[in-house]
This record gives sequence, structure tokens and C-alpha cells, in this order.
Amino acid sequence: MGTRTPKTIGDFTRWKLDVGVRCRSCGRLAVFDASEMMQHFIQKKWTMQVPIDASRFRCACRSRDVETIAVHIDHRPKPLPPRKPVLTPIYVKVKQ
Repeated sequence: MGTRTPKTIGDFTRWKLDVGVRCRSCGRLAVFDASEMMQHFIQKKWTMQVPIDASRFRCACRSRDVETIAVHIDHRPKPLPPRKPVLTPIYVKVKQ
């Protein structure tokens, strides 16, 4: 058996991998579901080739010096923490 190297974000999904974004400044690792990331990239019309353009990410420490890595889904915590809603309003009306 050899090692496989993902060539697109779709490969991460097919091979049961999440996308990890690691900050080179502080060491923080944020892990994203590859299929959700793929949908987001499709909506934005961004390329899904690997290596993923790390300039699209910024760490909580404000650094853009990040790298993307593959993280196997078996490393997900059980149970997964609750997700924050990502719904954005079309417009907001303010009372005058």
C-alpha cells in the first residue's frame, strides 16, 4: 500500500479526511469538514486544487501565516461540539 496525496478538496471527502488549517505563528489548528469546505469554495468560485490557497484563511491570532493539512475523520472529538449558525440575513431593517 502506498500513501495517497489529495489533489482536490473532493479527494479529502472521498478519502474520509477533514481539512486542517494550522497557524505557523501560534500553533492553533482549526479543522473543517471537507464537504462543507468544498460547497463554500464552489459558491465563491474558488479553485479546489491542493495545495489549498492558505491566504483565504486567517487565524484567531490575526496571522495569515497558515498551512493546510489532512486530518482523518477518526480524529474528530465525540460528540462533536455544537455548530454556530451560518445564516446571514439578506438585509436588516432599523426602526427610525
